[in-house]
Amino acid sequence: MKMAPSDREQRATCVGDGREPPVLALSLRKLDQLVAYALGYEIEDVLRSAGPTEFRTPGDIRQLERSRKLYKTARMLRCPRRVARTLAPMRERVPLNRDYELFVFNAHNPWALYALETIPDWRERCAHAVCYLNEAWVSRLPTNYLMEMLNRFDHVFIGLQNPVEPLSRQLTTPVSYLPLGCDVLRFAPADIDRPRSVDLCNIGRRATSTHRALLTAMRTRPSWFYYFDTAQASGTGRSFRVDEPAEHRLLLAQLLRNSRYYIANRARINESATTHDAQEISARFYEGAAAGTVMIGVPPDNPSFREQFDWPDAVIPAPYEHPGIVEQLDELDRDPERLRAIRVSNVRESALRHDWLYRLKQIYSAVGLPPSRSMVNREARLHELADRLS
Repeated sequence: MKMAPSDREQRATCVGDGREPPVLALSLRKLDQLVAYALGYEIEDVLRSAGPTEFRTPGDIRQLERSRKLYKTARMLRCPRRVARTLAPMRERVPLNRDYELFVFNAHNPWALYALETIPDWRERCAHAVCYLNEAWVSRLPTNYLMEMLNRFDHVFIGLQNPVEPLSRQLTTPVSYLPLGCDVLRFAPADIDRPRSVDLCNIGRRATSTHRALLTAMRTRPSWFYYFDTAQASGTGRSFRVDEPAEHRLLLAQLLRNSRYYIANRARINESATTHDAQEISARFYEGAAAGTVMIGVPPDNPSFREQFDWPDAVIPAPYEHPGIVEQLDELDRDPERLRAIRVSNVRESALRHDWLYRLKQIYSAVGLPPSRSMVNREARLHELADRLS
């Protein structure tokens, strides 16, 4: 008598016969709408376009926080995980009704890990599971009741390089560095030679003397356009909330495609209490390069940055506090051929290296899955873009 194939065998057959393997993703876009998280939600959009992907998006932050605090208390009292989950009820805890080949959780920081509890059987229903922590500074790693959840994944990727070693010592599952990226097809300009109306774009955290010098230039040069944030939510950075992350990324892409210069500094350059002097690559570099801006600022001094941005003039060095920035820009403007070469190289190299597709390919490879047909097609479009700029 021939027995029916198991769920795992059925999933393997799906991959082997060329069909797109079903993917499940947990997204926090309804819970956490900080503007900085829109970057992480962009990789989810690229994942959605890469094949059949089902998203779970919990939306009740208060209920989730109440449940998390109860769960934390129970785990601190050494209750087993199964008992702790029973003591921390949650209405949004909804079981799955099918199996998946891959589970992807894109978490902006370790504190978001408790959202996994909204899908109680994610590990049992998914043949492979990967977590991508966009940001996890060593100084802000939480206690074990959250970090233990990472051991249920097949692989954990981190968007910062310095926490990889300490997390590898703490976890039993493999931990790897996976650089940030961007949707290059969204950010790349249609015409590299199209005039750009914004002279310099400076968003997010900024240096006082640099900003003051740029304001003076805008007041004294009527045709000069300096774009900057005019509102601040709280803290040392400049943070806002957005209802639609994809709309925000589209607006940012349009802004950068029309910007000549873009200030890009290493991650959290003015927050030494958080970084402890660890230098990491901020998202600014991936966005600015893909849009063909001429980036100016303080890049991280580490081998990873030099490897990822190893072409000439990827970033024009300039101090964070830079009262002479306008004079430096005037000097750069005297060499338009150099500026055009920078724009071309930035877009071309981004298309070949820094689209979210390449990060997804690393995720798939880590669990032994081949890229989907849609991923192959997207890579072909990226290479066509690069070829046009050769």
